[in-house]
Amino acid sequence: MRSRSGVTPPVTTSPVTAAGDDRPVEPVTSFDDACQQVTAYLKQAVPMGIWFVSRYDGENQVYLTVADSVYGAEPGISMPWSQTLCRHMLDHPTSRITPDLDADPHADPGGEPVAMRESYQVSAYAGVPIQHHDGHLFGSLCGLDPSPQGEQLRSHEPLLRLLGGLLGCVAELDLHRTDLQRRLLSTQMESETDELTGLTNRRGWDRLLVLEEERYRRLAEPGAVLYVDIDDLKVVNDSAGHSAGDEHLRHAATVMRRTARRTDVVARLGGDEFCLLMVGLTTPQVADVALRMQAALAAAGIHASVGQAAFTCAPTFAEVCAQADQDMYAQKTQRKQARGATGR
Repeated sequence: MRSRSGVTPPVTTSPVTAAGDDRPVEPVTSFDDACQQVTAYLKQAVPMGIWFVSRYDGENQVYLTVADSVYGAEPGISMPWSQTLCRHMLDHPTSRITPDLDADPHADPGGEPVAMRESYQVSAYAGVPIQHHDGHLFGSLCGLDPSPQGEQLRSHEPLLRLLGGLLGCVAELDLHRTDLQRRLLSTQMESETDELTGLTNRRGWDRLLVLEEERYRRLAEPGAVLYVDIDDLKVVNDSAGHSAGDEHLRHAATVMRRTARRTDVVARLGGDEFCLLMVGLTTPQVADVALRMQAALAAAGIHASVGQAAFTCAPTFAEVCAQADQDMYAQKTQRKQARGATGR
C-alpha cells in the first residue's frame, strides 16, 4: 500500500512476543530492525551458538546482524563467499538444515568451506536464503553451533523459510526507500554545487558520505568511491591562462558526468580534484569503471590519475576515501615517473 505521496510507508508489525518473553516487539521500521528482532527471537526459540543475517555483495558474505554467544562474531565482518558454508548449503537445498554435519555425507561442502568450518568449529547448520521477489539472492538467515543438534532442528525449516521470505520483502522495501531517499537528496543537493563545474561541492560530498555510511551499515549495499586528479591543470594555467584552465576543468566535469551512471554522484572537492560515489557495484566492476573513466578523459585530451576504494564495514567512509586518495596519488607518481623516463 502506498501513501498519497507515492512513497512506500514503513513496514510495521502487530505487537507480538518472542519465545519466553512477554514484552511486546517494537514495530519494524527498517530492515535492520527486522533482522534484530528475527535473530533475537531465533536465539531463544531455536537455540544455536549464533544466529545471523548476512548480505551477499557479489564477492563476500557480510554479517549485518548477529546474535552470538559462542563464536565472538560481530556485525561488519566478512569473508569470501566461496569459503562460506552458506554458499554450499544454499546450492544444496536438502542440506540447509543439518543437525550433524559429520553424520550427513550430503552436507560435506568440500574445498574451501571445509577450512571455514574447521576454523569456526561448526557441527550443526540451519540456513535459508533471503531473496528478492525475482529470485535474486540478497543474503542468508543462518544459525551455527559447535555441537551436533537433535533431529528436531529439521522441524524448524518451515519457520526459517517463512522468516527468510519476510526478511527478503522487508529488505526490498528498505532498498526501494533508500533509492527514493537518494533521489530526494540529489534534488536537495542542487544548492550544494560547485559554481565552476555544476557538480556537487565538498560540503555536499561530505554530507552525502555520512548518509551513505549509515545506509551501508544497515544494508551493506556494495559500492565504492573514485578519486580523480587532473594531471595537467597547472600546465594549462601556465601556458594558456586561468580562463583556459577553468574551461579545462569544466570539460573534465562534463566527461566524468557523461561517463558515470545516472545514479552515481560526481563531485569536485576543489582545485583539480574530483570524486565519484558509486553504489551497487562489485570490486571488479569498480575497477572497470575506473579504467573506462580514465580512458574517456584521455580520449577528450585530459590526462588524469584515478584511485579507487570499495565500501567496507571495517573502517569509516572517511578512511575509504583516504584509501582511494592514496591509490590515486600512487598512480599519479607512477605516471610522472613514466613520463620522465620517456622525456615527455
